[in-house]
Amino acid sequence: MSASFVHLRLHTEFSLVDGLVRIKPLAKALAGMNMPAVAVTDQSNMCSLVKFYKTAMGRASSRSAAPTCGWPATTRKRPWHVSAFW
Repeated sequence: MSASFVHLRLHTEFSLVDGLVRIKPLAKALAGMNMPAVAVTDQSNMCSLVKFYKTAMGRASSRSAAPTCGWPATTRKRPWHVSAFW
């Protein structure tokens, strides 16, 4: 993988729906691939952010990936109070 590639959608073990990636092995793998950054976008919660940030900043070196936090927002065409899912 080239150093210019950045994952902008990554689900960790804290994602309630589909995550398997563990934070500490992720940080080690990113350093090995010389990735400049990675965005964690867990579904249904933001529980991984503290551990992700501390792990990334604890590996502060020229080879560490910058921690980026994202949130996968879901939009609907219908207003919330009319939704069939409620």
